[in-house]
Amino acid sequence: MRWRLAGIPTILALICTGSQAEELTEFDFLDDRPIVVSSATRLTQELQDVPASVTVIDRNMIEASSAINLIELLRLVPGFQIGSIDGTESTATYHGLSTQHNKRLQILVNGRSIYQSTYGGALWYSLPVSIEEIERIEVLRGPNAASFGANAFSAVVNITTFRSDHKPGLKIGHLGGERDMDRNYFIFSRTVGNSSFRINAETESNTGYAHAYRNSHTADDPVLPVNTDYPLYDDHFHRQMNLRIDHMSDSGSNHLFEFGFKDLKYGNGYIDSLNDETLFDSVAAFDKKVDTYFLNYLWEKTESLLLTNRLRISYNFIDQDEPWFGSVKEDKLESDGFGSHDAFPDSYYRDTSFQDRRFNIEFQQNRILSPSLQSVWGIGARYDESNSIGPLLEDSHSRYSINAFGHVEWKQNDLLTWNAGGFLENHEDIGTFFSPRVALNLKPSKEHAFRANISKAYRMPSLEAEYADMYTIVAYPVTFPDLPLTLPAGFPFDWWSQGNDQLDPESMTSFELGYRGLFFDKKLDIDIRLAREKIQDIIEATQTYSGADAWDKPRFRWFNYGEAEIDSVELQLNYRPDANNLLRLHASYANTDGFKGGRYTDIEPFAPCRGDTPLNAISCQNEQLDLDTPLLTTGFLFWHRFDNGLSVSSQYSYHDAYLTGGDGDYLNTPFETLDIKISKTWSINNNDIRASLIVRNIADEYYEDFENDNLVDREAYFQLEAALY
Repeated sequence: MRWRLAGIPTILALICTGSQAEELTEFDFLDDRPIVVSSATRLTQELQDVPASVTVIDRNMIEASSAINLIELLRLVPGFQIGSIDGTESTATYHGLSTQHNKRLQILVNGRSIYQSTYGGALWYSLPVSIEEIERIEVLRGPNAASFGANAFSAVVNITTFRSDHKPGLKIGHLGGERDMDRNYFIFSRTVGNSSFRINAETESNTGYAHAYRNSHTADDPVLPVNTDYPLYDDHFHRQMNLRIDHMSDSGSNHLFEFGFKDLKYGNGYIDSLNDETLFDSVAAFDKKVDTYFLNYLWEKTESLLLTNRLRISYNFIDQDEPWFGSVKEDKLESDGFGSHDAFPDSYYRDTSFQDRRFNIEFQQNRILSPSLQSVWGIGARYDESNSIGPLLEDSHSRYSINAFGHVEWKQNDLLTWNAGGFLENHEDIGTFFSPRVALNLKPSKEHAFRANISKAYRMPSLEAEYADMYTIVAYPVTFPDLPLTLPAGFPFDWWSQGNDQLDPESMTSFELGYRGLFFDKKLDIDIRLAREKIQDIIEATQTYSGADAWDKPRFRWFNYGEAEIDSVELQLNYRPDANNLLRLHASYANTDGFKGGRYTDIEPFAPCRGDTPLNAISCQNEQLDLDTPLLTTGFLFWHRFDNGLSVSSQYSYHDAYLTGGDGDYLNTPFETLDIKISKTWSINNNDIRASLIVRNIADEYYEDFENDNLVDREAYFQLEAALY
């Protein structure tokens, strides 16, 4: 491990001369005010009245955790699994059943959806959001299409950043350590009259994971790597900047304006693997480039204490450049029925580059109708577009949608609170759908609440699933002497996948029972969730042709085929006895029964297992889903602050082995890691200096969390921050 701490001697000098003092946080102001959230219904509600299970990760938990990037914070949420695809790309899923694209999660940043329509889901690596600017994260576990529409399917993650007038001043910081990590950030904010602004700037580079090339393996395959000579090329570099402006006009209106961009370059493919004829198939090392821009504007005006109007306009743009070369080895062609050929490196080429745009406009009105009744309603419109630079899609494709939504909370009495609402939306060329929810909260006392709800949710097919036209082309002329045949450069070598514009959306019906209790003067908070979620019309790429037929016919085609039933029990415990101690404990047991992606065997083409059975079909091969969700996911976070400004925390995460989707692998061993973090804070004339040591996987036990290429051992990082107010 090489430490990279260049550029911070000034901070080190300040530490050497500063005096010790405690840093004040919200823990120092604990009182009896209830926790309120807005992610569940778009209404401001106490957790005892919320009709669903919500996890709140506040700033203190963020600073106590061992996370060094945003997505890792979700390891604090019951039922969530986090995976690293490589040194840049990561994925998050709730109760498994996902791919690298998080297709069943809705992610919001200050109310702006970052769901991209090309592949579906969120590209976490494209987010220009720093972990240092996050105030809190609210995670609603379970479907919430009744509030946010299609694609708020399995869970909703709502990320809120600090207002720009929060602690005006300058913060600079550095994170360095394992994998040559070198992250430097700069945050400057100032208030001028009725306006305030904040500028965030960040650069980061690292050399990715230690890797070993592996063949794909299943539950019966060994864990050890089969070849360590070809490390995955996944070096990473990005730079990003955010600008946030908050303004209050003389008329009393609040205005929020945000602009940000991220410029990212990272590696993919295996170094030198193309020069070895013994490998089955391989991809040359290359650089992916991703440019992201976003705009977010929110107008808000409270006409009275009883009425608030909001107008939001947002725009997201992603430009991903992803061409790659590969080599098809001799044994692969022989197995496909083509005999031998004069294989050589860089024999095929595929381009999965794309541009993704989303424009959204939405009006919302919140109204308090009486002391026991409040409501929200709104209307919106959205435009999604994907433009494929290469053969990812047939052409440029777009989709319009319009929607209307509403929700009502009625406190019938001190014992009963009713919630009811829904989201009505029309998607171009797909149809009109309504996602309702009805819930009842029973509160025998202020400290205890039982809840029951039933809801419906939909997930729209991605533009890839509808319009994919993915194929591989020959980079250089290839000769097959046994045929004989010569393929010219540019010839479609392999038709990989084809979309289906007749797809229906996935649907989920969720039944939930829950309990939230406060004990020991509200210092202990316990939440329990029991749920049954039924998913129908799973959208899956199913194999249709193989072997020689796949050269001029698609190997995979998208179908609605599959269903799943997830039964889960979750526990979340927060214990805060005082301002200097915190314990978060969570556990989730989830059992999945279902299937997806089946096909009939011994026929050509491989017809999906649906409708009439072909006469020459022998059997139907379905992919069972019992391995696609880990049975047990659990973890804890413990934090303690001493009187001298020193704090210590420990974080533990675990989930059972399971089969990850998409580019993931079967994880033969459970994921388990124990991390520690030690921080020291000094105060110098009301300015704060903080140094932190983060040691992750202290047992130094190998684990895998998504790709079994990633060899993760003990990691150590050092973080240094200076906040000048």
